[in-house]
Amino acid sequence: MTQSSAELSIRPLREKVVRLAIFGYISLLLMWTICLFGTLLFLYFAHSLSLPPRIDAKGGSSLEFTDFVHFYVAGKITLSPLRHLFYSWDIQKQFLENITQCVIANEDFYTQYVPIVFLLMAPYALLPIDSAHLLFDFTNLCLGLAGYWFAVKRIPQINNKMPWLILIGALASMPSWNTLMLGQISWLYLGILCLYFASLLKGNDMQMGLALALCIIKPQYFPFLLIPVLCLARYRALLITFAWGALFFIISVLVFGLKAILAYPFALIQCESVFKSTHTYAMYCLGAFFSSFESQQSLYRLSLMLLLLTLIATAIIIIRKFRKGSKSNKAVNWMIASVVLGALLFSPHTHSHDCLLLVVPALWTLPFYSPSRNQSFSLNLWQWTFYLMPVITWIAHWLVYFFHLPGNLFFAILMTVLFVCALKQFWKESQV
Repeated sequence: MTQSSAELSIRPLREKVVRLAIFGYISLLLMWTICLFGTLLFLYFAHSLSLPPRIDAKGGSSLEFTDFVHFYVAGKITLSPLRHLFYSWDIQKQFLENITQCVIANEDFYTQYVPIVFLLMAPYALLPIDSAHLLFDFTNLCLGLAGYWFAVKRIPQINNKMPWLILIGALASMPSWNTLMLGQISWLYLGILCLYFASLLKGNDMQMGLALALCIIKPQYFPFLLIPVLCLARYRALLITFAWGALFFIISVLVFGLKAILAYPFALIQCESVFKSTHTYAMYCLGAFFSSFESQQSLYRLSLMLLLLTLIATAIIIIRKFRKGSKSNKAVNWMIASVVLGALLFSPHTHSHDCLLLVVPALWTLPFYSPSRNQSFSLNLWQWTFYLMPVITWIAHWLVYFFHLPGNLFFAILMTVLFVCALKQFWKESQV
C-alpha cells in the first residue's frame, strides 16, 4: 500500500517533467529552424548563397560550388542554342566558367540530371543566380509542404498533433538545411512522394501515375517505388505512369533532340563510374561503405548489384506477404515505410539531403503509436529514433564532414536497423 501510494504521488511529478522536456525539445527545434532560415537569408543578402567561399575540414580553401550552380547551368544550357549538346562536358565547362568566373580543370563538376530536370530549370536561369537560388528554394519548399499536407489530410485516423511535430523536426534537420543551402530538390521530391503514397491510399490512379512519373527526376529511387504499385496490383496507375513518361520523353526530344536524349545512359554511367562529381565518400547508403576500399568503377558495379539483389528480395517479401495476409491501413503504412527506407539504403546514390525523405516513414507510422513498455523493443526503438532524428542527422553530418567513413557507417547502420524494424512491423501487421 505504501509503495503504491508513493508511486501515485510521484507520477504527476514525472508527467510534468516529461511534458517540460518535450516542450524544451520542441522549443529548441523551433529556435534552431529560425536560425537556419536566418542564415539562409543572410547569405542571400551577402551575395554568397550560390557561390560561397568553401573551407575544407583541414582549414584550407577549396573550389566547390553549391548544387544549385549545376541546376542553374542546366537552365542556361536549355535556353541556349547549344541545348542539343547539354551532356557534353566541354559545353557544361564553358557555362560553368562563365557563371562562376573560375577555371575548371577537371570533370568533378559534371552534371548528369535527367532531361526533364534541364527543362524545369530553364525559368530560374532568367534571373541572377542568387535570386534564382532563393526563388528555387522557396518554390521547392512550398511544393514540398503542399504535398506533405495533402498527405496529412488523406491518411486515415491520423493524430492531429504528430504531423506538426514531424514537420518541425524535418525543418530543423540537417537534410532540410542541406537541401536549402545547396539548392537541392529534396523538398520537392518529398512532396511528390507524399502525393504518390496519399493517392495510393485513396485509390486515385491518375494522381498516383503522375506522381510516380515525376519520381523519375531521381531515378536511383524509382525501382523501389514500383513495389507499392505491384503490391496492390494498381496496373492502371502503372499505365498512366508510362503515359506521362512518354509525354516527358516527347517534350524532351522536341527541345533537345533524340540524339541528346539517348546520350543520357552513357552520361550517367560515365559520371557514376569515372567522374568524381558524385562525391561517393559523402553518401549515406550502404554502397558508401566501400568507397574507401574500391575504385569508383568497381563501386558503381557493386552498388548496382546491391540495388538489384535487395530490390528483388524486398519485393518478394512484401508482395507475397501482403497478398496472402491482411491489407489493413497499418500494413500498408509499414509497407510504405519499408519501401522508402529500402530506396534510401540500397540506392547507389543517396546524399545527406535526400535523408529528408525519412519524413515519409515518420508520417505514415508515428501518429498511430505511443512509446510504451507493452510494445516490442523494435517498435519503441523506431519511435525514439525518429523523435531524435533531427539531432541524429546533425551528428551524422559532422561525422561525415570530419571523418568521412565513420559518419557514413553510423547513419547507414542506423537506416539498416530502421529498415529491419519496418519490415518486422509490416510482417506483424500483415498477419491474417
